[in-house]
Amino acid sequence: MNEKTYFSHCAEDCYEQDIETAVDYAVQQFPGEFITELTIYTGIGKSFKISDFFENCQLISGITEEACEQGGEFAESFCESLEKTELTKTAELEHGIKKILDAWADKEKKQPTFFIVDDVKEMKVNLEWDNGEYKIIGRENKTK
Repeated sequence: MNEKTYFSHCAEDCYEQDIETAVDYAVQQFPGEFITELTIYTGIGKSFKISDFFENCQLISGITEEACEQGGEFAESFCESLEKTELTKTAELEHGIKKILDAWADKEKKQPTFFIVDDVKEMKVNLEWDNGEYKIIGRENKTK
């Protein structure tokens, strides 16, 4: 997962990559008012790779289920041996498969483009107005 700081004027699903854009949206919520203090929310955005959604147990259980369905009782010993594979060997398999999944998703441009925002905190932002234009003159994290 990659992490980056994001900003929002409403602490919902509308995070921006820079504080200036978040402040612009906040100011737009008060048309005609020259607010001098507002709250902006800041949090850590976490993006994903396709491999973040892969679990080796899904693959092994899928193979086992399909083999037993196709081979019936003749596949039982194969399925049992697959289910009893050592954890170190399955971790090695999982690592290799994740590398292949990510390489494929990078090449085909299929990596997820969504992200989540965690560790959201409030930030007080002070504005100064001049001829209808504002500038940010201060900001500090609010503590609870």
